[in-house]
Amino acid sequence: MLSRISQTVNPSFYPDLQERDGLAPALQCVLMQLGSRLLVRKFDAPRFCAYASLHTGQRFSSVMVAEGKRAFYVDFWDQGVPCAAGWISQLTEVGRAIVAFHVRGSPIQDLVSQFVWLTVNPTEFIPESSVEYFLTGAWQSLEERLKVEGDHWLAHELLALTTEAAQRPQLRQLLPFRSLYHLCFSRTTGYPFTRDCPVAHPVEPGIFRTVSPDGQRCLGRGDAVQAVDILIANLPPNCGPARHGTDVRG
Repeated sequence: MLSRISQTVNPSFYPDLQERDGLAPALQCVLMQLGSRLLVRKFDAPRFCAYASLHTGQRFSSVMVAEGKRAFYVDFWDQGVPCAAGWISQLTEVGRAIVAFHVRGSPIQDLVSQFVWLTVNPTEFIPESSVEYFLTGAWQSLEERLKVEGDHWLAHELLALTTEAAQRPQLRQLLPFRSLYHLCFSRTTGYPFTRDCPVAHPVEPGIFRTVSPDGQRCLGRGDAVQAVDILIANLPPNCGPARHGTDVRG
């Protein structure tokens, strides 16, 4: 079920939300009826009447409403990684899934088996897998996406840089991600990522520019091999392998 997210609560589709003055209070009421003490985050701004979120430890969920019909969108994040999401018309079902995820700690595969309207995020690798498996999938996924965009010269060049970087153990142990056509690295597998590793991007066919993590200082220019050498030489001190979780400073 694909729907457009609404910024407001239409009382024709959501009379229960209208009665409770928004999605967050209505969801809180459902959770209480289910016997849960989970707290839904409250927002004072009226524009958040169609949004709700919960955060327990490393797990996070957000809930939104559809435009033009009654449907709730809910997603499930673990250690900064979007793991599963889905649409359902019953707010009670949203509450039951949230309780299973946040209170009972259900693994993602168990969650989607119990709530068939949920699907595992096909572009991510759930953090219940090992870090090594997660990173292998992330590198493969990035390369596959760039191959699809290969007709664009920037994507073609970034693919060449990514392929070279993937062969180096010092970078292969980190999580690769892109910001437009910049190749970036994180020492955590979840978002928010660490922002303390150098970044490289193509400036012309076959030539790449490597910059400091904040993008303010040029560290050098060269071909893909030279760019990767510069990236490695400017990694943070004691830069070990990535870990599951998020940047605590984020």
